[in-house]
Amino acid sequence: MATGNSSPFVFTHGHDPTPSVSHHVDLVPPFTGFDESVEEEMIEFLEQRVGTFDLYGEVESGDAFVRYCFARIEDAQAFHSRFAAAAHKARFHAAS
Repeated sequence: MATGNSSPFVFTHGHDPTPSVSHHVDLVPPFTGFDESVEEEMIEFLEQRVGTFDLYGEVESGDAFVRYCFARIEDAQAFHSRFAAAAHKARFHAAS
């Protein structure tokens, strides 16, 4: 879950928050990065869910991705539906 930072965005390095927030979407950004309009839409989407999501970034493995973790499956599904097409690769995972 998001921490007490003033920003709703928690970018944890070396700590995958997936166990605490089971539903997640992994996005591999396009080589040139997401368009500014897509980034703004992502921020707007996430701001509406403060306290119910977390982020984890893996950039050192050579297959960089950002894991967007959500407490509610509906939020993870909606995020995937809305932003997967803008990514180089996208993967949705629902908790069992």
